[in-house]
Amino acid sequence: MVTQFLNIQSHFIWNFTDLFVICMSYYLTSRLDLVNKKLLPAQGKYLPEIFWRTTRETYCRATKLVRKVDEIINGILFISFANNLFFVCVQLFNTFDDSVDMVGLCYNYSERRTKPVGREPVIYLLFSLGFLISRSITVSLIASQVNLASTVPAPILYDVPSAVYCVEVQRFLEQVNGDNVALTGLQFFSVTRGLLLSVAGTIVTYELVMVQFNQAPASDSFTEKLVENNITTIETFYNYS
Repeated sequence: MVTQFLNIQSHFIWNFTDLFVICMSYYLTSRLDLVNKKLLPAQGKYLPEIFWRTTRETYCRATKLVRKVDEIINGILFISFANNLFFVCVQLFNTFDDSVDMVGLCYNYSERRTKPVGREPVIYLLFSLGFLISRSITVSLIASQVNLASTVPAPILYDVPSAVYCVEVQRFLEQVNGDNVALTGLQFFSVTRGLLLSVAGTIVTYELVMVQFNQAPASDSFTEKLVENNITTIETFYNYS
């Protein structure tokens, strides 16, 4: 009972961590979207310098909020991404490992009779793997919207007419292009759209290495079982004759 309680508690904390990161990402994105909604109608229009100054100050306050929140929750975000990456790799390894075992059982008639293969483990592994991958992708995409929303003002500032181009527009543009506004994992990585592809490449590399390491032992064991079955069949034939 204690073990089951700890198991349920750990799963609840794991899911709550991802939900917390998603909620905070939505909130920070909404704060940056307020600045973007103010800038979008002003694209290409002749506006005074006071407009660009107030908008830049609002954007600056929003980016300070993102950095302040990131200082508090970057440890939680690091744990969330590390847990998702670890369990996705574990489930992929278990899926490949069980697939190799099931192929061996299908070719081993005697062991298949004493140890039948059911569909429940396969269904569980596929569902668990799909759920983990979908949740990891969801967390990554939603958290990366913070960085994506911070880059929206750049094209609008490039379209400012030359007649009203001023120092405030230049400062605003340098701030947008120079600052990296994004959630981080203990300052080790920034959550952007490119991070998802990097993690996917790491997982694929890990699985290829594990499959190469497991192919030789699996094939050796299968060969040994095949030889044992042939020897048993030959002995039975000679005894019968």
